[in-house]
Formats: sequence, structure tokens, C-alpha cells
Amino acid sequence: MHRLFLVSDDEDFAQWVEKELSDYGRFVRKIDDFEFFIQQWSTSEAEIIIATEYAIESEDSFFKILNQVEIQDPFITIMLIYFREEDTFIQNLKDRNVVCISWNDLDFGLMEKRLEQSRSIKELQTRAESYPQMHSSNKSEYVNEHTDETDVEIKIEQPELTIQFGLEIVDKESPLENSITDNIEKHYVNSYSTIESKDLFNEDFEKKDEFIEKTYVESHQESSDEKDQEDSPQLKVSEDKQSEEEVVLSRRNQTKKRYPKLPSLPKHENQIIYKDRVIINEKIIGTVLIAVASTNRRAGSSHNAIQIARYLSGNSFEVACVELLDINVNPSVFKFLDDGTKKSKKMDDGFQSEGIDFYPAANYEKYIKILNAEYQYVVVDLGQIVTNQGRKSKEGRFFKEFFRANISIISTFPAIWDFQFLVNLVDKLLNNSWNKPFNVLVNFTDDKRYKKFTDTFTSREKRNLQLQFFQNNFLPDPLNLEDETVSIIPEILSSVIPSSKKKKRFYFF
Repeated sequence: MHRLFLVSDDEDFAQWVEKELSDYGRFVRKIDDFEFFIQQWSTSEAEIIIATEYAIESEDSFFKILNQVEIQDPFITIMLIYFREEDTFIQNLKDRNVVCISWNDLDFGLMEKRLEQSRSIKELQTRAESYPQMHSSNKSEYVNEHTDETDVEIKIEQPELTIQFGLEIVDKESPLENSITDNIEKHYVNSYSTIESKDLFNEDFEKKDEFIEKTYVESHQESSDEKDQEDSPQLKVSEDKQSEEEVVLSRRNQTKKRYPKLPSLPKHENQIIYKDRVIINEKIIGTVLIAVASTNRRAGSSHNAIQIARYLSGNSFEVACVELLDINVNPSVFKFLDDGTKKSKKMDDGFQSEGIDFYPAANYEKYIKILNAEYQYVVVDLGQIVTNQGRKSKEGRFFKEFFRANISIISTFPAIWDFQFLVNLVDKLLNNSWNKPFNVLVNFTDDKRYKKFTDTFTSREKRNLQLQFFQNNFLPDPLNLEDETVSIIPEILSSVIPSSKKKKRFYFF
């Protein structure tokens, strides 16, 4: 059971979320707002923080709290339930790996699912940073040949420590603050070296917090007879005999904000679980959109898009294959397939090859027209849809089109660096509320390398992230398919192939 910390002044939500996550964790503390949050959270030992937007005093104050929390525990999981329309503030939080869920999207099981996905992503990102060292020729691989288990050695780089006090410090030039700072620097700053585990990290921070508090109290007592009330706000508070608890109580007795009316939370007593729901499609209605995106440049999205289109055309479907690319990131390649002998059937500016209408380097307006041209299937090559910078990734121009598709496929290679790129892409999609399985097509790989790449993800991570891997063997010409590839594609496309076709054996010609 996980230890949960709730920050919310909405009693209905507090009761709802406690019931919703009753099998996942235990709420060790619940508070109404972020007043004195760090002190209360530090002593709770909670590993997951859940907050509602109305508990936040200001955006700047919330980011300061995030900084403090991440310094104390880099592995903490933070979830925010927000009420506003998604804006820059929410997007910035997502970029900081805060799990953000709109109140309107709340449903049974969603919070637990997103929490588990976030924790899996953090584990994968840490492992991705160690992945090159694990496979370096100068270092042994942490692989037990007998058990086929992989142990990853994780080391946490020491962050730059920022010392913050729970109470407001007196004038910066005062002897009181200088003495506190000197003592802290003497006992702690110089004693920190490389931190090698999360437990040690948290333990040392707890000791430091205790020392700071003790030092502050002692220094405050020693200087109480020497300072005037005007010079020291802290002494004035002390003489008025007003404790921190009284300050909090006085805030809570103030009139609460008036919030806009929110949609009702789903009722647990009305929860219905559907089992064995099967929908059989006898024929294609409308156009099926299949999107293929790559983890990095030249990771195989164009190759896979052509393979899929060729498979569909070989089984008598009307197919268009479109390039929708940011040319600054992904150069067009479909144009090299045009021999000038056949034009596309339904639209201008295209050509036909192997029964497929190809549209190279289409702009967005052209792409929309193709979607409305009454093809049975449109396969769109999006290329690289995020740019990679370490753990950070930036959305590409046509990133949102990956969400529009009926079937979305990620193309990757099994190289060491592709593991990091794949994790970045999955993280970015989840941060944008992706809720479908990930179909990951691993290109140009043999059985051994494929197994090594996919086994880097644990069974729990595959389950939490809904990762479905498919092996695409070495096949240089995407227009000439072989038996292995023909067996993979219908498995990926099973949900969008008419049931009447599934009952028959597919022939490729």
C-alpha cells in the first residue's frame, strides 16, 4: 500500500478519492491548503501527493513548493486535479512530470492508472540514463545468464541544495540569520558528498530539517532579549503568543472562496463493469486512419507506413499513404517511389504504385481533403513527432494527429539510444492524456536483440503503460512483404479489419 498525502478543501472530493484509491494506498495526512506544507509532508513520509487546484494560493507559490519537494525526494509522484481549461500553467506542470487530470475527466480507475504510469515512466527514465553504461564494452552487463534477470545500478547525482526555513527569516543583515547560516554550513553543506540511495537522501534531509529547527529556536531564544519588536517580526509573534497552529486556524476560519459549480463526481455505488463486450464490424464504415510515428529520425516510420499500405492494397482495400511531415525535422522520401507512370486515382498531386495512392509532402489542407476522399484506409507517416533533449521532449508540428488515428503505431529501432527516445515519446503522449495501448513496432532486429530490447521493460511497466511490442524482421524493400511481416500487420490492425475478412485467410499478391 502506498502512502498518500491529500491537499484539498473540498470535502466531497476528499471522501470520493479516499474510496477511489482505497485498494491502492492509505492517506496518511489530509490538509486544506499548502500553508506550512513542507513541514507536514516531510514528517508524513508520503510518497504520493494529490492536490486540487483550488488549494493552490498562486501559481508561483506552487512552483516553489514543487522545487522544495523535488529537492527532498526526486522520486516523489505529484498529481493535480485541475478545473480550468488546459493552459500554459498546466502544460508547464506536465513538463515537470506532474500528473494533471481535469475534473471533467475523472472516472473510476483513472487516478490509479495515471499514478502507476507516472511511477513506471520515472523508473524507465532513470534506467534509460544508466542504459548506455549497462551495455558499454568497458563495463560488465548486469545480466545473470542463469536467471535472465537484469539488475540496474542506479546512482542519484547530488542536486544543488537550497536551504529554506519553515519560518520567515529576519533581516538579511541580522546576526541571528548569520549565526544560523554559519552553523548550518559548518555542519551540513560541507559534509554532503555523493548520495547513493533514496533512503539515505531522505534520512539526511530529515536530520537537516531537525537541525535547522533546533538551531533556529536556540538562536531565537539567545537573541530575544537583544532585539526590538520592530526589528524582528518573529519576536513580535512570539510575544503575542501566537503559534503557527493559531495562524493556520485563523486562515481556515476566513470565508472560503466561491468556486464555480463543478460536474458531479461519478458515484461508486453506481459503478458498472462491462465484461466480454465484443463489437463485430461486418464492413468498413467511413475511412480508417492509421498513424505511424517514429521515436527519432530514420527510426522507420516511412518504411512501416509503406509496409502497412502495401499489405492493405494487396488484400483489395482502397488505400492512400500520406506524408504529413515537418520538413525541418523529417525530409520527404515518398517522392523517390514515383516512376512517373501512374497518377493517384482520387486526388491530384499524388502517384500510384503497387495499388497505393501515395501523396508525398502533403500540407495540412491537402491531408484533410485526402481524409474526405472516401478511401477505406489512409496511412499517414508523421515522422518524428517529438524532439529529444535528455529527459525533456518537445511536441512536433503534427503531434496531435497521432491522437486522431484509429490505430497509432510507434516505429523504433532496438539500439541503446532508441530506448531513451521511446521512453520520452511515451512520457509526452501520457502527459497529453493518451489513454490507448501503445503499439510499438521494433524494426530491423533479430530474435535475440528484440528480446533484449523489450525485456528492458518489466512486466509491470508493460502492463501499466499498455505497451504492446511487435517484431519487424529485416526487410529492406517495404513494397515486397514476406511471411513474417504479413503475420505481424494483421495482428496490429485486428481492431480495424472487418470481421468478414478476419474469417478468411489473407492472401498477399
